[in-house]
Amino acid sequence: MKKWLKWLLSIILLLIIITLVSFKLYFHVKIPKREGVTILPALHTDVEIITDNYGVPHIYAKNNHDLFCALGYIHASQRLFQMDQMVRVAEGRLSEAFGSKLVDLDIFMRTLGIGQIAKEIMPKLDTEVINIIKAYVEGVNTYIG
Repeated sequence: MKKWLKWLLSIILLLIIITLVSFKLYFHVKIPKREGVTILPALHTDVEIITDNYGVPHIYAKNNHDLFCALGYIHASQRLFQMDQMVRVAEGRLSEAFGSKLVDLDIFMRTLGIGQIAKEIMPKLDTEVINIIKAYVEGVNTYIG
């Protein structure tokens, strides 16, 4: 066999191996925790979170506070970067993280005033809804902290 063909086959084989290892590492890191015990001080009672074979967590709680606190914790543990980016979009602050190319989008989002609207709506919400939001935020902050 010609020398260049051996080199070409070796390079192709090496690229295949690198690709397979990369996929394994990427998906291994992205798979959420499926078993074990995590103590969340914010919970009032025990909460059970069962992750199915598709990686979907199912939360079983005895009250709304614990349910939404656990939900916030799960969301933060799996989607914190995405959550941060959504806040940046809504507040018109994407260019802080990703540069001046997004200034026009930031100006548009600030013009919409989503942050101000949220501040105006919050005091008008039902007490139960506010408690749910606070529990969710408590779960997110527990993960971050």
